[in-house]
Amino acid sequence: MPKYSQIRWKDLVKKLKKYWFIEHSQVWSHLTMKNPNTWKRVVIPIHPKPLGKGLLNAILKQAWLDKNILD
Repeated sequence: MPKYSQIRWKDLVKKLKKYWFIEHSQVWSHLTMKNPNTWKRVVIPIHPKPLGKGLLNAILKQAWLDKNILD
C-alpha cells in the first residue's frame, strides 16, 4: 500500500484528466467530473487545504482508479 503525500484538489483534477475525466459542473465549492467512456462521476471539494487521505480514498474508489496514479 503506497504512502499518501498531501495532494491539493487542483493536482487531483490534473491526474483525473489523464484518465479521461472531464469537468462536468461546479456548484459552490464542489466540482463534478465525469468519464464519458465509463459513465463514472466523482465529486471533488474545492478547499484551500490539501485533501485528507480518507476523502482521497473515497474519490479514487468512486472513479474506480488505483491509488498508484498518485505516484
